[in-house]
Amino acid sequence: MPARGRAGAGRRSGLRRGRDLLRDERALRAVPPADLAHLADDEYATLVNRRGELIDSALAELAQRFPATRDQTPAQLDSTVSDLGYILDFLGAALYVDDSSLFTEFVGWLVTILNSRGVPAVTVDASLAHYGRRLHDSPRAVDHLQRGRAVLPAVDRQAA
Repeated sequence: MPARGRAGAGRRSGLRRGRDLLRDERALRAVPPADLAHLADDEYATLVNRRGELIDSALAELAQRFPATRDQTPAQLDSTVSDLGYILDFLGAALYVDDSSLFTEFVGWLVTILNSRGVPAVTVDASLAHYGRRLHDSPRAVDHLQRGRAVLPAVDRQAA
């Protein structure tokens, strides 16, 4: 008799788990679809399509404005290109989810990392300003970039 009781308890437990799973599935179906109306402006798609061109132009401007950039080792140049790409990737993510804090928190983190490597914040400011000029027809992107510049430590904007 005790063995049968355990088997019955197992079935009841299994039935409860089954009901719970069905409730969970129904709850998931009840979640309204995400509101992505902000993507109708094509800023995210434009940024993704122009990523390579934007990195190249930012790198060229950094080399022109900060001569030390021209003397980078291949590894340093690779890091610079990666950092310029990360800026665009996080800008794109912020545009996609419509949350500027995603971008501004990244910019604050990036400056901390670069500062530890001896890279001045003014180079990040110059890159953000460059991207803002190149993306002038994308108001949400420009807003995120301006907010990113606002979180930077005090920099000489004339140098940027």
